[in-house]
Amino acid sequence: MSENMPMPQGPLPRIDPELRRAKLALAVQQEIVAGGRVESQTEFSAVVRFEASVNHVLHLLLTLITFGFWIIVWIALSISAASRRKTVMLTVDEYGQGVRQPL
Repeated sequence: MSENMPMPQGPLPRIDPELRRAKLALAVQQEIVAGGRVESQTEFSAVVRFEASVNHVLHLLLTLITFGFWIIVWIALSISAASRRKTVMLTVDEYGQGVRQPL
């Protein structure tokens, strides 16, 4: 853009509700591709949760096979997975602006 070009004055134009829904659907799709899972969704907002999982059955077997030594690794992985859990809220306002808020 040119430096001499004036910025538009006044409020932003409101967008069509169908376009708002489409923008939200695209944002939700991007979060799902990144590993999220939709917990709830309304017309113009969604809550997405990210969780890192630990295969507890496998770690139990490894702990039994190694006579308890593997439990240190199991605990470390469980703590690490718990710290990577997060929840975000996606919203699209009436002007088409998308917002991603951590909860």
